[in-house]
Amino acid sequence: RQLRPDLILFDPILRSHGTPNPDRVTLAYLAWKLQIPMVGILWDSGPCSIQMYDQYFPMCRHVILVDGKSPVGHTMNPDRFSWDWWVPSDGRLVTDSGYVRTIAVAFPAQVVPEDEHRQTFIGEMGVRGIIPVIPRGFVPLESFYDLHKTAKITINNATHERKWRAFACIGCGALHLEREGSPVERYFTPGTEYVTYTDLDDLAEKARYYLAHDSERTAIASAGYERYHRDYSAARWWRQVFDRAGIEGTA
Repeated sequence: RQLRPDLILFDPILRSHGTPNPDRVTLAYLAWKLQIPMVGILWDSGPCSIQMYDQYFPMCRHVILVDGKSPVGHTMNPDRFSWDWWVPSDGRLVTDSGYVRTIAVAFPAQVVPEDEHRQTFIGEMGVRGIIPVIPRGFVPLESFYDLHKTAKITINNATHERKWRAFACIGCGALHLEREGSPVERYFTPGTEYVTYTDLDDLAEKARYYLAHDSERTAIASAGYERYHRDYSAARWWRQVFDRAGIEGTA
């Protein structure tokens, strides 16, 4: 009671990750007895994750969905998913200053042997003459951002997910290529702030085109960079959390 916070942001951890979550009784006491506003955050909206999250989210006033997939149909608490937002990134890491873009094309995600989807994607790009740089092994978060900041072009193969790497790539000033119809279209303007592709042949063709046309590439990348830092910064994300929770203050 003496250290009563204004807000609790609850980010539950999957059991498979080995980190225990707070006891449900404790969360219920904080939320209902002490009346501390609690906001849940959902990073993965797959069925297995939803089953675990459903144990905790009834104690939350709201849940922020940062994965582009809809949880409706999997969750017992569909009314709790009231905020569908972009993915915040550390403003100290998302920048375009002091870096030289020495990498032609990068795929800013780990490609592990058991991930057949990504393995196939990278292999198919190689067949088409595009060999992206990819992280190898365990990579600290800072190194992921360094990859974004030194790549001329970044590519993503997600279709229905709003992954953080798309926002991070654009926010670091790379020209980002995203599959047509992805949730990124809700936040950035295709052809103006990033580039869409329809299939792997189209992706390879556009990657080669923009590598050969620096002025067009940098113009689109700069527009995306400006949009990200104007509308999708971590500070603005936190301000909206506080506003929605009815808490005065700034982030």
